Amino acid sequence: QGPDLFPGSRSRARARRPAAPMSDEWCTIESDPGVFTQLCEEVGVKGVQFDEIYDLEEGAFLRFDAKRIYGLVFLFKWQQEATSGGATVDAADHGVFFAQQVIQNACATQAILSVLLNAPADLDLGPHLKEFKEFTAAID
Repeated sequence: QGPDLFPGSRSRARARRPAAPMSDEWCTIESDPGVFTQLCEEVGVKGVQFDEIYDLEEGAFLRFDAKRIYGLVFLFKWQQEATSGGATVDAADHGVFFAQQVIQNACATQAILSVLLNAPADLDLGPHLKEFKEFTAAID
C-alpha cells in the first residue's frame, strides 16, 4: 500500500481516483474578448487587449490605435466546403507562424496564437510564448 496522503485518514487515501485519460478534444474557451485577454495575461503576454467589433466598415477601427492592432479573430461557425485545389504557400518561407489545427474545438486558441506569434517583435510575449516561438521556428 502506498503512502498515507492524508495523515489520520486511510479512507480518503484509498478513495483517490486515477488520473483521467487524455482526450483528443481541446478545452473550449468562451468566445469573449475578456477571456482572450485574460488567457494572454496568464501565459505572460504583456500589453495585449482583445476588443469586439461588429462590422468591417471603414469607421470600425477609428477608435483603435492602428499601430496596436496585431490581428483579427473572426468568430463564426465554419462549414467545410469542397477544396479548389489551388496553389499553396509555405508560411515559413514568408516568415509567418502557422500551425495546422489538428484537434477539434481549438479554433480560438489557434487564432490567438497565430495573431500573437505573428505580431511585431516589440510585443512582449512573455517567457513561455517566446520560448515556444523559438522552439517551433524550425518545425515544418
